[in-house]
Amino acid sequence: MIQPKPQPAMTCDVPMARVMAQVGAELRVLGQTLGAVEHAVALVVAASPTADPRALHGLQTIDLLGQSLVALAQFAEELAPRIPSSWEIDVEQAVRGVTLAALAERLRLASTSAALDLAPAAPEFFE
Repeated sequence: MIQPKPQPAMTCDVPMARVMAQVGAELRVLGQTLGAVEHAVALVVAASPTADPRALHGLQTIDLLGQSLVALAQFAEELAPRIPSSWEIDVEQAVRGVTLAALAERLRLASTSAALDLAPAAPEFFE
């Protein structure tokens, strides 16, 4: 019986700078989105008849997380143009581990397109 030869894995080496720029853009969007979440939570906490110190601590934690995401975005965006153009990487294997379909697709598309739609998509819910 003749067995078909396994197909080699598709590889697509892309400039590391483009990937880093996309990661930075994703982090920036996450930081901005978290800012909106922080505002919504603050409204709920402010409307609460009792001021629980844990809620205020939670708000501070959300704020710190948002600031950290924006700082990491800036870091990645500053690194991207400094990465030598000869540095390339195959992102396909790494993208396979990303469980959010829209995010995985944007990261995959970073290898083919410099301008991607980073508008927040509808949430992906588990079934």
